[in-house]
Parts: sequence; structure tokens; C-alpha cells
Amino acid sequence: MKNTIQTTNIRWFYLAVGTFAMLFAGILYAWSILKAPFSGEFGWTSSELAFNFTVTMSFFCMGGLLGAQISKRMGSRFAILVSGVLAAGGFILTSLLTGSSVFFLYLTYGVLAGLGIGISYNVVVATVSAWFPDQKGLCSGCLMMGFGASALVLGNWASAMFDGAIGWRKTYVILGLALGVVLILAGWILKRPGADQPLPQAAAKESIQIQDFTTRQMLRRPSFWMAFLYLVFLSAVGSSVISFARDLALSVGATAGLATSLVGILSICNGLGRMVTGAAFDALGRRKTMLLANGLT
Repeated sequence: MKNTIQTTNIRWFYLAVGTFAMLFAGILYAWSILKAPFSGEFGWTSSELAFNFTVTMSFFCMGGLLGAQISKRMGSRFAILVSGVLAAGGFILTSLLTGSSVFFLYLTYGVLAGLGIGISYNVVVATVSAWFPDQKGLCSGCLMMGFGASALVLGNWASAMFDGAIGWRKTYVILGLALGVVLILAGWILKRPGADQPLPQAAAKESIQIQDFTTRQMLRRPSFWMAFLYLVFLSAVGSSVISFARDLALSVGATAGLATSLVGILSICNGLGRMVTGAAFDALGRRKTMLLANGLT
């Protein structure tokens, strides 16, 4: 009984730590705000800045794969520490850009920050979710809510500092240091449950068959490619809206302040939608939740 109470307390603490870490990692989604200074100061075009988000999301995905391998070989703590160093380095180096070539933006923000945040995203979600076999949907929903809400919290904060005395260079340094510190601390705190850890088990919501596959076997299954293409198209829609959110508002005559606020509203709905969907997954199961979410979209 005592072990069960301790497990209940520690796993909710880990969820709070993970959600806070994801709030900072989600600064990646605030690109429509963070890119604002570059066109005016360096003359980089909208297409060049949009391509940076493509690079960022590509390396974000690569970071997810890399994070899984690092965590498997070196442990989740080491993987999150590496992600903190890479992400912080990417933001701080972005603050040093001179405008000589947009390629350096792709390297600092796109490659380094994207890779680092991709590693932390995968490892934090996997580590914290392992504590919630009975509430996987709610757990991942809370973590994703933190990630999605970042554009509202940190994006608006960054926009205010851009327009104030701090300026965009110092803002990038502050964001980088804050991101690095939060991820490194989360890496020291979070850990996966032990094999003998007493955890509540989920009640079955639908009939499923559990079977492990090797990577090669997985790639041969049509169901994998159906899920893969589904997620590619779904992510493409979401990422396009997120990366151009501020520009879309400005293009229809919104003021700069209103455009930034609308990005925040998008961020709120993005975050709440993840948590609500996670709770629906726990209550209704995968199939009904997917049909409901897809129909609403």
C-alpha cells in the first residue's frame, strides 16, 4: 500500500516536470513569432524563412529517432542532457548571426535547435508515459498541451522582448539559456520506472493484439505505412498553420499585436485539444477517438 501511494505521488510529480520541460521545448512552434526580426534586419525573404521551419521540423523528426537510440544505449537522463545542450547552443548561436548567409540560420536554429528539441520531445514523452499505463492518453495529452501552449507563453514573451529594450539578440540568448537549464534539470529529475515498480494497469477499451516486431518486420507491414502516411499528412497541415500563423493574420489586415494574440489563441486550442483528445483516448479507446478527432478536423 505504501509503495502504491509513493508511486502515485512520484508519477504525478514526473508528469508536472515533464509538462514544464515540454512547455520550453515547444518554443520551436513559435517560429512565426521568432522569425520576425530577420526579414527587416537581414532582408531574408518569406520563402527563405519558411524553409528554415522545414529544416527545423526535419531535424526535429531525426532527433526523435536519435533520442530513442541514445536513450536505449545511454539512458534517458543522458539523452535529455544532450538535447538541452544542443537546443541551447542552437538558440545562442542564432543570436550571433550577421546576415551574411541564411544558411547559418538553417544550421543553428534548424539543425541544432531542431535536433535537440526532437531528442527531448521523444525521450520526455516516453519516460513520463511509462509511469501511466492506465492513463496513457491523459499523460501524453498533458505533455503535448505543454508543448503546444509554448507559443502562447514563451512566444508572446519573446515578442514583447523583441519590441522592448532587450532586442532580439539578447532574447535568443535568454531563451537558449532558459531552454537548456530546464531540459538539463528535467534530465536529472526524470527516470523510468523500475521493473518491480507497482503501477496500475489500464482496463481494456477495445480488443487488441499485442505483438513485438523487429524494425524490418514493422517496415513490411501495410498498417505501418498507412499510419505513417496518415501522420505525415496530419503533421503537414498542423505544421503549415503553425509556421505561418502570424503571417496569415497579417495578410488579412490584422495589426501586429492582434496577429501575435491570434497565434496565442491557436496555441491555447492546440494545447487543450491534445489534453482533451488524450482523455478521450482513455475513456473511449483508440478507434472512437481517432474517428471523433478526424471528423472534427
